[in-house]
Amino acid sequence: MRKLLILNVLMITQMNFAQMQIHTLNVVTNELVYSTNTDRIYASIPSANGTNGNSIGKINPTTYALENTVFVGSEPSVMSISDNGQYIYTGFSATSTVRRFNVVTGVAEIQFPLGSDSFSGPFFAYDISVMPGNAGTIAVSRNVQSSSGFYGTAIYDNGVVRPVNTNTTYPNDDPYVIRFVDATTLYGFNNHSTGFDFTKMLVTANGVNEVSSIGSIVYNFNIENFVYNGNHVYFDFGTVVDKSFEPPFVIGQFSGANG
Repeated sequence: MRKLLILNVLMITQMNFAQMQIHTLNVVTNELVYSTNTDRIYASIPSANGTNGNSIGKINPTTYALENTVFVGSEPSVMSISDNGQYIYTGFSATSTVRRFNVVTGVAEIQFPLGSDSFSGPFFAYDISVMPGNAGTIAVSRNVQSSSGFYGTAIYDNGVVRPVNTNTTYPNDDPYVIRFVDATTLYGFNNHSTGFDFTKMLVTANGVNEVSSIGSIVYNFNIENFVYNGNHVYFDFGTVVDKSFEPPFVIGQFSGANG
């Protein structure tokens, strides 16, 4: 399960005449995503929140209100939203499944298992990324609860897993934090061992394969996210990587960046 991103307090800021206003909403959440379709923030809310627990919550960023919640399953954690704003996919820390939430209808739809290992047990979603241009297809970085091991990144089409995944050996330095760049390319970062590998993966009709990897590109176990824009990848804590070359390399660091 990923770290609690927001615990008890959600702060929404707004700049007005060079002054920052902070509005507080008492909601325990594991992760947040934003939909441009509805202009709403969606949160995975664990059971620790009480009555509204085990749900996806819909937050109005203008009124700072939790408008409603929809039950999705036991201990929702990681989330990812499709680029067309149609679906939010949610992983769980208590069940070996992923569930799809329809942003347009507000209904929790299909829930599907992630599979298991005969020795280590069921797989759980450490990270999820939705394929650009295809809201029905996701990549899932899978781990197990019986150890700190990861069991590869796999591709799921409307809940059906493609046969090829990156779990060729175990233990390994699989990418744990993953992001689609386009419909055929995934990038991943290993934040669980000193290898700190930054990996490029090729997505095909059969699944996903690692095509290149460079170690120790960013030295930080606390990285839980990265985003990309053009040829640049921006990591938590301010590191910037140029991915237009093979191998990619660090081109800069934002000073003072923290989380």
